[in-house]
Amino acid sequence: MKTILFFHRCELTDFYAGLSQRLKLKFNVIHVAYSHIEQNILIEKYNIRPDYIFQDLVAAEISSNIDVDILNEIDTLIIEKSRDRFTLNSSIQSDRGFSLLDYNEALLLAQSQYNVWKSIFLSVDIDFFYHEPPSLFMNHIASMLCLSYNAKYCYDSMVKGENEYNYILLMQDTAYSPEINSLMHSLTPLDIENNKDRISNFLNEFRRSSSVFLGDKIKSNHQYVKAFLSSIKSFVVSFLRGRSLHKLKDNIDYFLTYENMDWKKFKNLINYKIRVRFDDLDVTNDYYYYSMNLEPEATVLYLGDGIYENQVKLVINIASQLPPNTYLYVKDHPHFVGYRNYEDYLRLIKVPNIKVLKAQIPGKTIIKDCIGVLIINGTAGLEAIMLNKQVFTFGNMFFNVSDRVEYIKHIKELRSILYAKRNVIYKDDLNLYKFVLSYLNASHEGVTDYFQGRMSLYNIDYEKNIDKISENLSSFFNAN
Repeated sequence: MKTILFFHRCELTDFYAGLSQRLKLKFNVIHVAYSHIEQNILIEKYNIRPDYIFQDLVAAEISSNIDVDILNEIDTLIIEKSRDRFTLNSSIQSDRGFSLLDYNEALLLAQSQYNVWKSIFLSVDIDFFYHEPPSLFMNHIASMLCLSYNAKYCYDSMVKGENEYNYILLMQDTAYSPEINSLMHSLTPLDIENNKDRISNFLNEFRRSSSVFLGDKIKSNHQYVKAFLSSIKSFVVSFLRGRSLHKLKDNIDYFLTYENMDWKKFKNLINYKIRVRFDDLDVTNDYYYYSMNLEPEATVLYLGDGIYENQVKLVINIASQLPPNTYLYVKDHPHFVGYRNYEDYLRLIKVPNIKVLKAQIPGKTIIKDCIGVLIINGTAGLEAIMLNKQVFTFGNMFFNVSDRVEYIKHIKELRSILYAKRNVIYKDDLNLYKFVLSYLNASHEGVTDYFQGRMSLYNIDYEKNIDKISENLSSFFNAN
């Protein structure tokens, strides 16, 4: 019987508790609660007593002494299992919570988190580690240990599919889809022919609509009063709670409390209005499109190999590599307007061939008339594939298997690749149809978006949703 470890943190606790109740008859289930908050939810709501409480174990491991041998062991593990994409230092730098620590503190915390996960892997024969995408050192190092102990680090991502809500299952810190990869190798021209109507119907509907994916559920907050009140609330919370938080043991909570992102958002919204001159979308120009990712987030950090946190510099470098008389249109993530420092926009506006568009413009509207799309990763890449556009990605994502996608290992490679492909025009063909059919067959019905209270916005039946997802997970775990 295979063993699944669920790492419960925040609202994922309710999601994973429901899944585990259905899966426990077919699989061994291990529960790791991030803190006593998740422990209490598991016990009081679901009668589940967690096997481990991560924060307590980390606190017990934290010492005042750095073990150089352990650090070298971690460094070697990360270099080997990430295939030279990360080192211990780059993995630490990619964790936003570590930014408030000095180097000695960061090493102590990394050492402690590593020791905790290693002890669990040594105690339990884990087949699947289920959590969110690697977004912090504590789950990135878990994904590295999975590779050492023959386990699979798994998570899900909501996507646009044939049903109202769909998701795909991804693995490791490269966001690859084992289902899509397998289908891309196994599907035959006859499979494509037999599903041609299905593929065409999906593409036609996808191309017809310009709506933002999940835009009706995840809305930007443009209400300055609400942003201001949220920031005041954050100040109060930091005053009341801040002193009780341990800088290392409660690292991510410590970071969120003292950073007060709500206050920064409020100031940015004001400055957008006063100081930033956004450009209009002019489709008569020759242009590429860069879709900016939320930051700091997993998509920019761990899924982007930890080297593209400074997206502003990346965008400026991209613009410098474009052919003459060609613009780079830049637009930010539409779901969380206000998180980006307004000075980032001011720096971009100064570059002659960069045009900064308002985040509210649907990405597909921009993509339809562009030459190609440049991304670290994200929905814009998938949209560009479906719209027969060139895609250049600096990061890792499941759609990198498409022949429309060029992976850029280093910014200095970009110019030659762009120039070689600037006259390439894609049309519907067998390769596109194979990718679309693989994507559709790997997309499963259900809502997995258990973050920031958004689950209540979907207006779905919790039990039926969990039933669908657990049934699919059961098949996935048995097949992998």
